[in-house]
Amino acid sequence: MVSWKAMYELVGPEAPHIGLGLIVQPLETHIEDLNFTLPMGKGTSLYYSLVFQLPKWDWNVWKVDEWIDVSPAHTQLYQVTTQQKQTLESTIKQGLTSAAQAVADLELLKHDLRKYREIMDYIEAKDEHSLKSIFVDQVDFNAGGTGQGAGRLSMSFMQQANILPAIVSHFYMMESLDDLEKHEYLSTLPRVEKLMLKTKRINYEEWKKLFCREVRERYQNLLALIRSRRMSIDQYREWLKPYIAKHKLLNEGMSRPDVRAKMLESRLRYSGQVISYNRIELLSWYHLIIKEVTSRAGELEINAPALDDFVKRNFIFDLAADFPKKTQEKLRADGEKSLKEQFPWITEEWVEKTYTSLLGTRNKIGVLEANWYPYYTVFPITYDRIVFRTPDGREMEDITFDIRGQVWSKNLVLVKLLEIKAKQEEFERYVNKLIGLEKETINYRKEGKKFVTDNGKEFNSLEEMTEEYPKEFYVLSEMPVEPRRNLLGPVRDFFDFFGIKFFFKKGGPYERDFYERVPNFHCMFCGARYNQLINFLQKKAAVGE
Repeated sequence: MVSWKAMYELVGPEAPHIGLGLIVQPLETHIEDLNFTLPMGKGTSLYYSLVFQLPKWDWNVWKVDEWIDVSPAHTQLYQVTTQQKQTLESTIKQGLTSAAQAVADLELLKHDLRKYREIMDYIEAKDEHSLKSIFVDQVDFNAGGTGQGAGRLSMSFMQQANILPAIVSHFYMMESLDDLEKHEYLSTLPRVEKLMLKTKRINYEEWKKLFCREVRERYQNLLALIRSRRMSIDQYREWLKPYIAKHKLLNEGMSRPDVRAKMLESRLRYSGQVISYNRIELLSWYHLIIKEVTSRAGELEINAPALDDFVKRNFIFDLAADFPKKTQEKLRADGEKSLKEQFPWITEEWVEKTYTSLLGTRNKIGVLEANWYPYYTVFPITYDRIVFRTPDGREMEDITFDIRGQVWSKNLVLVKLLEIKAKQEEFERYVNKLIGLEKETINYRKEGKKFVTDNGKEFNSLEEMTEEYPKEFYVLSEMPVEPRRNLLGPVRDFFDFFGIKFFFKKGGPYERDFYERVPNFHCMFCGARYNQLINFLQKKAAVGE
């Protein structure tokens, strides 16, 4: 996960970003404990008022995460929640069993189809040798047989018993019945063997007519069955999606290690209290209009696409690749990951396609308003709802908002939107994994002549790596961005040792004179919108009335 803290570490006011990105968190636009204790239902109304109002202000708003936790003492809600989960789990389990059987049937049908496709190739290529092999090994082999082994009237038995030791090779030599009279060698064979070869040749010709027609019919039937099985698997998948989605929405907080740790320390939670928790995380953003961009009659488009090499190398496909090793190690120790590490299936094509779908144009409004808005005010909002019942039967809602008003450059907004989109697509892949249709992705990078996977394994060739990770079960994905050689690393480390900041890099398209412009201009708009948001919540909660 690429948190805003990781972004702040790399492109914040004190980071050596030099205009490659921008993220600002004014001290005045952060409230960690905007708390309201309200009668039952008022807190929920406050949340819905907020999510309905944000689009009216033309702000974009997406839900990032959600979880719920109910104490067993809250008998009614706990039983409803548990019963819902158990019912969904039972339905999902039955659906997965049916889907798994359909997948197994599909694989068997595909195996048969490959066999028949191979025979079809023999027929279309008029490969007599291969067709004769099928006839000798699978048809004539059983002639006159009553049990295991070659039949007593088969050519294989006559060869093995040394009755006619060369009859099989002579059969392969025959191209027609006329060869028994005109062929230079076959015409000299004993009369008994010639009569046997004639009989076998007639049987072969008759078998081939019936067999070729039957193979074509069975091949078409298998194609129809495979299409049917694929449709049934797609149907199972579509049927399961709503149930799995509902099950994931009932995501229990106690299933997360960080939530478990907080709950154990919570002063509000104790075993005998009727209480429930619910957390929702939102991301809202709206563009900043910069004077330089709108100073003309029309809008001057800034030539700075949101998807640039900087975010690719430091957030999407790698983490802090252009920064000192100490910075990278610190971020990884804090649990930070690049998008590629968090979602190994991400490719450069997926990133480009998703970026295009998010990007607006002059004729289409997108969630990322084209390239002429380089900055956005971003509001990560956390909504905590606690419902508790007192011993006298009264129920109340305790609502806490954690709101941050920040300024982000558009390339960082894109990173966060790509992460949310990847989470949405991860759900589809999760369903496919459940029914056995999703292959595991293995990322690798070419370092010199070696191929190194993301789990640290090294291979001398691509073939060696393919043997370790067969294509039937894995997808090999090459990391599209390799770390640059950090030529200035030793120099930077030297200056860091003495506590001297070292900058020697070409500037980017975003603000470089941070303390001259950003606090006095960008943060002013952020503060105004932050106050608008806080005042709205306080008014809806009837604060001061």
